[in-house]
Amino acid sequence: MTKPLVIYLNSSDFSVMSDPRGASALETTRRRRTAWAESGAVQFVFSGILMEMSPTAAAFAPAAAARADVMIDLCRRNALISIDRLIGAELDHLHDPSALMPATVSPGGH
Repeated sequence: MTKPLVIYLNSSDFSVMSDPRGASALETTRRRRTAWAESGAVQFVFSGILMEMSPTAAAFAPAAAARADVMIDLCRRNALISIDRLIGAELDHLHDPSALMPATVSPGGH
């Protein structure tokens, strides 16, 4: 089996795809992306750093829930590794160039 194409989606991607003002125009695109993810041809990933920066005021709750729905549909739990792990690995590699870098995508959401 070939490795899937890995595509990083940022918070703007989730906002645009979940915006109710453009929902009908983007529905075909979203269905196509969901089919790619389900087929295994594409692995969509998110960054936990950007998701943690979402507004928390009650007025933004519907938009945040819509973004989360898109993220779950496309990415499931596929996330870029946490920034502390990435920086730690970079520093280890700087100290010891033979040190292996970890996989940058975590299927466990962390």
